[in-house]
Amino acid sequence: MAFRFDAAFRALARHRPADFAWLALGRDPTEVVPLPTALAEQRREVDFAARIVEPDRDPSVLHFEFEGRGDPIGPRTHGYNAGLEAREALPVLSVVLRMEGKGSGERVLRSEPDGREVLLFRYHEIDVSVLEAREVLAAAEARPILFALVPLTRGGDARDVLVETVRRVRAAPLSGPARADVLAALKVFAEARGLSTDVMDAIVRREDMKESKFLEQVYAEGEAAGEAKGEAKGEAKGKAEGEAKGKAEGEAKGKAEGEARALLRVLSSRFGVVPEAVRERILGLGAPDELERLLDLAVAATTLDDFLARAGA
Repeated sequence: MAFRFDAAFRALARHRPADFAWLALGRDPTEVVPLPTALAEQRREVDFAARIVEPDRDPSVLHFEFEGRGDPIGPRTHGYNAGLEAREALPVLSVVLRMEGKGSGERVLRSEPDGREVLLFRYHEIDVSVLEAREVLAAAEARPILFALVPLTRGGDARDVLVETVRRVRAAPLSGPARADVLAALKVFAEARGLSTDVMDAIVRREDMKESKFLEQVYAEGEAAGEAKGEAKGEAKGKAEGEAKGKAEGEAKGKAEGEARALLRVLSSRFGVVPEAVRERILGLGAPDELERLLDLAVAATTLDDFLARAGA
């Protein structure tokens, strides 16, 4: 799911922002200072921003947006870039990191008012699916957060490569929470590439991920908390209507409630205040699959109106 991809990379970037700077710049900066992600003027939040200091270069800002597959992101990235430049009074390099796209390279946003082409904005995309697994493994020895990318790379979904990657993560100089987040993200990314949960459970042990804040935020809030709430409601309702039926219905309802609240958090963080009518409609939805679809749309949408149009509202 796009939401999990996005959340995983936000968590990883907080641990070792310099690793992501290397990915964008191809070199290790002297200093990487994380910046606030909220853009008050736009009532939005970027995925990651940091001030970059390098020898013999003027300071600048590195801006990352983390995306799943394919949807255009140029206009939204342009707005974020302009907001960061105005706030920090520094030049901003914007980079879109995609799980899967149309290759890496420079992207150009243009407009044609009155038939005249105007260059609006240049940014860069990194398509993780075209990176070579062995090259990322080699780079990750000095930048261990990048181990999480391996399942998304070319050849990185092979079982022997994943086993080797997990072995290296366990040996890497990472704090407990950072290592847990890397392994949790690696598992999520591998399953996004089509590997079964059973296969990944055999490669990444549950105890390896117990300190992961990423899993707490995404699974606990979006699904596990909803399922636990549903189970409690199901057990209570089962006393009156039949324990098995009540438990199943409660689990489904609780899961839907968890997904709905996760969706509202994404909408409010990206687009500001969500109108009450939209909130009520989302909270009234009872189908978890539909809410998951809407969550993916919320991450891909450029505005709240864009989300509502895609959702068929």
